[in-house]
Amino acid sequence: MREIKFRLYQKLAKKMMPWEEAKKLYKLDVLDDNDENNIFSSWMQYTGFKDKNGKEIYEGDIVEYDGWFYIIKWDEEETGFYMHDKNNDEDDHLKMIDISVGEVMGNIHENQNLIK
Repeated sequence: MREIKFRLYQKLAKKMMPWEEAKKLYKLDVLDDNDENNIFSSWMQYTGFKDKNGKEIYEGDIVEYDGWFYIIKWDEEETGFYMHDKNNDEDDHLKMIDISVGEVMGNIHENQNLIK
């Protein structure tokens, strides 16, 4: 069974915060993604996988795999993580186990230049 943990991106500070740090500073109600005035842009769940360098892969990460860039996303219907192919703007439901040979290059909040 995978470890359940999150991280948060704080808009004002433009800083990624590990869950342990964020939960000490803020109440849990800040996790309401539907609130436009929320000081956090989003919370991202750990996928349970690590890249080829041992770095944990979270929802919202940008991963380079086999020469392509993918955004890690959650699929409500399939109830699982998948790799969104930003190159072709398609959802590529590759097996997440394949991503472990890829490399986390950044995330959608701090490295948007990788996906434009």
